[in-house]
Amino acid sequence: ALRFARNIILAHLLTKFDYGACVALTTVVTSAQLLTDFGFDKMLIQERSAPIDELQPVLTALNILRASFGGLLLLALAKPLSGMFGAPHAISAFALLALGVLLQGFFHLDLVRVQREHRFGPIACQNLTIALIDFLVVLGWAYLFRGYFEVPIAFLASTLAGFLVSQLLATKRLSIKWNTSVAKRAWGFGSPLVLSGIIILLASQADRVLVGASLGLPMLAVYGAAMTIIATPTSFVSNFILTVLLPVLS
Repeated sequence: ALRFARNIILAHLLTKFDYGACVALTTVVTSAQLLTDFGFDKMLIQERSAPIDELQPVLTALNILRASFGGLLLLALAKPLSGMFGAPHAISAFALLALGVLLQGFFHLDLVRVQREHRFGPIACQNLTIALIDFLVVLGWAYLFRGYFEVPIAFLASTLAGFLVSQLLATKRLSIKWNTSVAKRAWGFGSPLVLSGIIILLASQADRVLVGASLGLPMLAVYGAAMTIIATPTSFVSNFILTVLLPVLS
């Protein structure tokens, strides 16, 4: 709901070019997250064969490696992506997204671990904090400066807030270890999820990339606004149902 309100307000505050750039930046960071999602958080909840004190530090290390790869990938692609979308002056905005992706790897997995005990409050608090900070920073920056740079700034600020909340609510100290057998099991667990992420990427983000690259950012703005209005009701209901069912399924 916050993201929907944010997008609608941005569509009124910004020019078509700037709003199209916001859509492009959001598409790029979402794509990077989908392509590098090995589901280590899901494994931490579901895996019971390894002691939790051994499993969590290894998954933390793997999560940092995953985020580092995603961040470096975005950094390397900043220039070609900005050129592809017809915004060569936006290289720094695309590059700044890489820092936020990297920071996500340092989220404390303790907020995930407690879901093994059916405690969902901490992760809900983190998610709400991220959404609120993103909403406030995006609108404040857009109102003051009327540009597209609010997307990477808000992404970085909300990710930093999520990192701080994860550290404050954690009951264990952040630790990193390596265990080859656990890492192999994590790879086996996460590989199918990466394939699933690619399919989701093609279904949910590829159309925006094609529109932006072939028709330009002003047309991407119109397309992005239309898709926001069309997709939000279904997305809101499905997310609500999944969230309500998660404790039952657990």
